[in-house]
Amino acid sequence: MKKILFVALFGFVSLYALNVADFERACNNGNANACVNLGTLYALGEEIPQNYSKAAKLLKKACDGGSADGCYKLGLLYMYGKGVTQNYSKAEKFYKKACGGGSADGCAGILLLYMAGKGETQN
Repeated sequence: MKKILFVALFGFVSLYALNVADFERACNNGNANACVNLGTLYALGEEIPQNYSKAAKLLKKACDGGSADGCYKLGLLYMYGKGVTQNYSKAEKFYKKACGGGSADGCAGILLLYMAGKGETQN
């Protein structure tokens, strides 16, 4: 059940017009959205072998590059301990950055943490 929830929260990449090499090239050239798409492919094991550690690095690059979606998805990895050590405080940090960047999913992530009493006192 946790895997289904994680996949549902993480979302899917439906941009099959570009291949993995195109995403890699664009990400390496500073395209934060390409980094998010490539990180999502690695996290879900779509088109390439699943690798949460690579996903985390790519999503961090996307988040640092200004992608609210990248911050949200990096927060998910920290919340579930996928490719990184589970850390609710870091999940909260990235959710807040995503929310501040206009991601409704990031705002919802903060709410879930607060409701579960993770990272902050339950409120």
